[in-house]
Amino acid sequence: MVKQEIFGILRDDDKARRLQTLRHLAETDTIATTSALLDALEEPDLQLSSRAAWILALLHSGETPPKSIADALAVHLQTDPSEEVRVCCAIGLMWAHSKEVEKAYIHALSDKNEKVVSIACGELGSQPSKDAVTALFTMLSHPSWRIRLEVCKSLIKLKAADGRVVSTLEKMTQEPEAIKYDAETEEFHQHAEEIHRQYPNEPKLEMWGKIGEILAQAQQIAAQQS
Repeated sequence: MVKQEIFGILRDDDKARRLQTLRHLAETDTIATTSALLDALEEPDLQLSSRAAWILALLHSGETPPKSIADALAVHLQTDPSEEVRVCCAIGLMWAHSKEVEKAYIHALSDKNEKVVSIACGELGSQPSKDAVTALFTMLSHPSWRIRLEVCKSLIKLKAADGRVVSTLEKMTQEPEAIKYDAETEEFHQHAEEIHRQYPNEPKLEMWGKIGEILAQAQQIAAQQS
C-alpha cells in the first residue's frame, strides 16, 4: 500500500509538493518509505527512477545517509543508463564516506556527463586514500578547464599537490577560462561579504579564491614535499 502511494506521489509534477509529502512520509514511516523509494529507483520508468534518486538525495542532505541508500546510490552512480539519475546519485553520496562510495566516485571520473565528473572530482578530495589520489592525478589532463580545476583543488585539500599540479595550474592561469573564473570568484566574494555584513554572527562562507591564489596554495604544498 505504501509503495503504491509513493509511486503515485513520485508521478506528481509539483516538485515542492512531492518533496514535502515524501519528507512527511519518511518521518512517519522511515523504513517503508525508504524501501518504496529504493524500489522506484530500480524501475525502468525514467520518471520514477530519476525522481526517486532525487528524493533519496534530498532526504539526507547534509547528513550521512543510511547504508541501504548509500549502497543503492553508489551502484546506480556506476551503472544507471540515465545521466539524470547518475547526477542525483553523485549528489546524494556527498555526505557518505566509505570504500564503496569512494569506488563509485572513482568510477564516475570516466562518466560521459561532465557534472557527474565534476562532483566526483570534488568529492574525492574528501576521501584521503591512495586510490583517490592516484585516480585524481589521472584527471590532470582532462579537456575541461573546470574539471582540471576541481582536480587541483582536491589534490590541494588532500595535501598531495606536487609539481604536476603546479604545472597544470600555471598553464591554466594563461587560458581564457581563468579570466571568467576570477570574475565569478570576485562576484561571489562580494556577495559573501554583503551576507556577512547583514548576518555578522553567521560563519563566513569559505572560498577558494582566484586562480592565482589556488596556484600559490599548490606551490606551498609542493615545496613542502620536495
